[in-house]
Amino acid sequence: MTDVPVSLLIIEDDEIDQLAYKRYLRAHDDAYRAVIVQSVNEAKEMLKQDSFDCAIIDYLLKDGTSFDVFDALGDIPGIIVTGAGDTEIAVSAMKSGAYDYLIKDPDGNYLKTMPMVIHHAIENRKQKEELRQYREKLEELVRQRTGDLEQEVAVRKQAETKLSEINRQYRTFVENCVVGIYRIDFDEPVSALDDPETIANSIMAHGYFAECNDALLGMYGVASKEEMLRIRLSDLIVNPDDTRKRLVTFIENGFKTELIDNSEYDADKKMKYFRNSYTGLVHNGLLKWIWGIQTDISERKVAEHAQQVLYDIASDALKAESPGDLFKKIHSSIDMIVDASNLAIILADKDTDELEIVYSTADEDLAGKVPSKKSLTRYLIDNDLSLLLSAKDIELLITQGKCEMVGRPAQSWMGVPMRISDDVTGAIVLQSYTNPDLYNYKHLEFLSFISSQIAVAIERNIRDEQIRSSLREKEVLLKEVHHRVKNNLQVISSLLSLQSKQVHNKQALALFKETHDRVRSISMVHERLYASKDFARIDFNEYVRNLTRELFRTYGMDPSSLTITYDIEAVWLDVEMAVPCGLVINELISNSLKYAFPGMPDVKGAAISVSMRKVNSKALNLVVSDNGVGISDDIDLANVKTLGLKLVSILVTDQLQGSYDIVQNNGLEFRIVIPL
Repeated sequence: MTDVPVSLLIIEDDEIDQLAYKRYLRAHDDAYRAVIVQSVNEAKEMLKQDSFDCAIIDYLLKDGTSFDVFDALGDIPGIIVTGAGDTEIAVSAMKSGAYDYLIKDPDGNYLKTMPMVIHHAIENRKQKEELRQYREKLEELVRQRTGDLEQEVAVRKQAETKLSEINRQYRTFVENCVVGIYRIDFDEPVSALDDPETIANSIMAHGYFAECNDALLGMYGVASKEEMLRIRLSDLIVNPDDTRKRLVTFIENGFKTELIDNSEYDADKKMKYFRNSYTGLVHNGLLKWIWGIQTDISERKVAEHAQQVLYDIASDALKAESPGDLFKKIHSSIDMIVDASNLAIILADKDTDELEIVYSTADEDLAGKVPSKKSLTRYLIDNDLSLLLSAKDIELLITQGKCEMVGRPAQSWMGVPMRISDDVTGAIVLQSYTNPDLYNYKHLEFLSFISSQIAVAIERNIRDEQIRSSLREKEVLLKEVHHRVKNNLQVISSLLSLQSKQVHNKQALALFKETHDRVRSISMVHERLYASKDFARIDFNEYVRNLTRELFRTYGMDPSSLTITYDIEAVWLDVEMAVPCGLVINELISNSLKYAFPGMPDVKGAAISVSMRKVNSKALNLVVSDNGVGISDDIDLANVKTLGLKLVSILVTDQLQGSYDIVQNNGLEFRIVIPL
């Protein structure tokens, strides 16, 4: 940033986001002069009244979208701001003229990257203006050269003098240009008449740098032009397929292209990002050479990757099934930016003051071990420092007594603390045993930038794993409870069966049998809960079918002589409702089996029906009916004194808070309404 405040036009209709911008601008009052408007129309009016260095535009506005503002911006760079997950919109905006985009996130991290994006946008605007001037200058110089060559022979000497001066100016311009300028020649003829893919393959195979300026040398990390002119295009290609596609587009566009972004290797085989524009000369069916201009956009791309890493880590924290799975995803995300082949993630235990290596790519056996109290990692955490150390730096710290050598000495060591608020919770460490130049301060800055997000992600995932573990323990305990209740009820049922064998009075024996059936109906609820994956509810449809089969077996009923039909919705009941409902159905079906068909098994067409359906999700309608002999007209249904019907009345009205009706309709029908 310069001393002159950057003039910003912020177009945002969300009040919360406006407040976020205002807070940020107040905190950086000396750096920006900003105007905030809420709509497309207000933005267009403001652009007519004033000039701005950059515009920050929310994608979706109350009277349109950011695309509606582009025409009014002119050459002012526009930066689109979208919500999380709107990357397709952001890409469309870039294609439609936006310089860059930011993706909002709940923590406001996009505001941290905004100054860098604004800076690059303004610099890009300046570079475009310089490129335009340079291009116009080049065209003017070429016109001058062409005009001079067409002069009369009589003025040739004067023309040659002017041409020499123009060449000098051209060379001075090229050498002092801040953008890279180059010419590609070919060591074998490249036919311009072949198909585009064949031409592209020939360019990749036979192209080399024949001319370049000093700016280009710096971009590739090359010391001299002589060294640069020995480099072939094939030495720089990162992805042959992507390069081939770009060249095919260049050929199909008449051997010219607008600004395009691409990745290439530099002289040290480190990946760089460039923005290029180039054109080719075709003569007599041959591609003679390619002239191009190039700018280095590596820092911007690294910043974009860093922002993407933050989003990936936040997303992985929610999706990872275990801490180990999360550590692997973090490792992969870091490795996108910096060599993470030797990575360790260390957590600090506040209670024991010990360090635990929870993830290590160097040696899996190190995981869980506690390093020396005076290790480099301990020194980093205790002093809350971000460190980039060479072998000599490490030796100096050891000599000063600040740390001790632990394990194999590193040639390059980089570590940053992980923080949650003001607490240091651990550290991220990268090291190389062979390459002293593997890491630099940009890598350290990147690692520091993402360390807090990693700390939060790890803490959240570990906490979630603890919750999952606790839930699994409770599920086991609940399953054991149902299992023991079921077993105890079966013991009671068995005791009743054994005791009934000692009873010879038919009336008393019937009471034992009925009690046995009631206990069994309760036991079956807990049996279904024990066998179910859901320990809180049972599938009542399946339960009713199993219960009736058991009652048929108990009363010795032949299913071929008595039909039972079911009309039961997919209803899941908790144990509080399942037990009384099961007892009610047990009593009603037992009543039908005992009294409805006195002539069994000779009765024809005997049938029992069970129906249970929801009513507007507010109540259950339970209907149990038979087509038996019913009840004599001289019996008062409302005051029947049998234990079974008393039990039904108590369960329905008192425990389930419901109501019931008894209807004689070609048999007996019990209609029960149970509120949910």
